[in-house]
Amino acid sequence: MTARHNVDWDAAIAFETFQDLFPVPRSVRGDVRTLAHLRETRLLPPKSYPMLVAFRDIADPKSVYELQPDDLSPALGPGARVISMTIEMTGDRVTYAIDKRLPWVAGTGGNLKGEKFTTSNEFAATLGAPAFRKRGS
Repeated sequence: MTARHNVDWDAAIAFETFQDLFPVPRSVRGDVRTLAHLRETRLLPPKSYPMLVAFRDIADPKSVYELQPDDLSPALGPGARVISMTIEMTGDRVTYAIDKRLPWVAGTGGNLKGEKFTTSNEFAATLGAPAFRKRGS
C-alpha cells in the first residue's frame, strides 16, 4: 500500500478521503481519533489509487514490476483493468496475510534488490518491505 514517493500512502489516503469528517480547527490528535472510530466505506478517485505491482517470480523480490490500473494485462491477461477501488475504515484487527504470500518480506532490510543503500533507478531499488507490510514498532 504505497504510492510512488509516499510510503505512508495508507495513512495519507485515509486522511484525504475522509477529510470532510474532521472538525475545524484541525488537530492531528483529533483527526487520528476520528479515523480510529470511523466505520465507513468510500470510492477512491483514480488519482488516489495505490501503486500496483506484480512479480515475474513471486519468490524473487527483484522481479517486481509496476502495473497501470487501466492495463493489468501484463499480470492478469488481456482486458484486465481496475474498475474501481474503495477504502473502508473498520474496527477489524490488522492481519498480516502478506507474510504467507511474500515470505521474504519480513526479512527485507533494505530495498527489494537486497541493498540497504542504492543510487540505482531500477524499479526494485525504489521499493522496500514497508510498501507491502505495515506493522507497529
